[in-house]
Amino acid sequence: MSLEDPVGAASIARTQLAADERLLWAAAGKGAYYYDIEKLDPLGEKKKGLLSRSLRAAGNVAGDFAFEAVLGGSDSGPDKPPPADVLVFGEHKAGIAHETVVAHGEPGKRLSWIWALTAHRLLILGLPPEREPEGFARSLFTFGKDVAKILTDTKRNYGEHVEGKSVVIPERKIIAEVPQSRIASVAPAQRRRKPCLRLSFVDGSGIDFLFQVDDPAVFERMVR
Repeated sequence: MSLEDPVGAASIARTQLAADERLLWAAAGKGAYYYDIEKLDPLGEKKKGLLSRSLRAAGNVAGDFAFEAVLGGSDSGPDKPPPADVLVFGEHKAGIAHETVVAHGEPGKRLSWIWALTAHRLLILGLPPEREPEGFARSLFTFGKDVAKILTDTKRNYGEHVEGKSVVIPERKIIAEVPQSRIASVAPAQRRRKPCLRLSFVDGSGIDFLFQVDDPAVFERMVR
């Protein structure tokens, strides 16, 4: 770990927890989520003869080849879809898993999110809404302060951190949460030759966390 490393997912997640709430693990991702449900394509739409438009660029084929693309294989072109952080599974689309991920955005789109599991619930943390500009005069004032800071500041920067100043924890907000009573199990698993952490819900749906990690030991440590 170096001074330039950004604030970790666990530190950010703890800002949203109750004082007596125990954090089991937290992980950040900037990939996408997809579906692995019978009769649906990776974007959660009914399968057609070919893949939906956004996935055709990944290889113009159906079935397992589509999942090879979103899992990180089979295609390296510029139009390759974002890698999968999360895969939603179940007997059908409607379910706890779908309700949880759809709260943060559309499938197949890059999302900046933090997942956290505590002894009481599963959380998704997302970016807060962007603040609206406060007027032209305010912008000029801020610009002047920034220029003065550049001219007079001699402190060293370490990535996002500044010498002599407290580390700023990025602001996040809770996008979705699932109480522990709706979670059936959490365990390491295998997803088409890739290791993952499988979280199953009481309705039979579930989420496979991939986070572009190839070492199964990472997921084994998350459940110890």
